[in-house]
Amino acid sequence: MLGKIKELYDLQKNARAMQSKLSAVQAAGKSSNGVVTITLNGHFDLVSVAVADNTQLNKAMMEKSIREAFSDAQGKIKKSLVENFKDFMQ
Repeated sequence: MLGKIKELYDLQKNARAMQSKLSAVQAAGKSSNGVVTITLNGHFDLVSVAVADNTQLNKAMMEKSIREAFSDAQGKIKKSLVENFKDFMQ
């Protein structure tokens, strides 16, 4: 019984450490044309959006740029999470 309580405590401790790490991880993704930059954190929350000055894109191109930047940031976060949390998964 005491062993199970210790396991639960260790699990909670690891979960708190993971949450803290997730908040600290950030990645910026850019659109292929470099007009839009989106930054996400390890929870995949949007941290920031930046659009280059003097952008003359129409609506469809801007939407495409946003999708590309978001996808780029997502991919970078996923890769970072795999690297950062491989120790927790063993």
